[in-house]
Amino acid sequence: MPSYVTAMFPLNFGNGGIGFDQIDREDLVSIINQHLEFILFTRPSEIISDIEFGVGLEDYVFLHQNEPKMLSLEQTITNHISKYLGYLTSFRVVVDFDQADYNTISVQIRYTIDNLDVEEVASFIVGPEVIK
Repeated sequence: MPSYVTAMFPLNFGNGGIGFDQIDREDLVSIINQHLEFILFTRPSEIISDIEFGVGLEDYVFLHQNEPKMLSLEQTITNHISKYLGYLTSFRVVVDFDQADYNTISVQIRYTIDNLDVEEVASFIVGPEVIK
């Protein structure tokens, strides 16, 4: 019998069964990456119940590389992951500004979950024409 972790978002009805499609332990990486995506792409104050939630990565696209807000982006992401994803105790955030001249930011988050033997790298790219 599978051990379920949570319901998949957006909620999808299963193959004629009752309830929603669920994520089992083998698919845990997809829900973690989804949580990371929510943190990165939600703008602060977009969620009324917690106005501090979210980094608003898209708001950084047109900032100059040496602006204080841009220079603290890596720490901002780290702080949000620590606050909202307490189950990720071992992670590293790397922000790549090499594409800043083209208004593109790359964020890579390497994380491990020791008790489940999960090691993963989640990569996100945001720019005027690219959101991944």
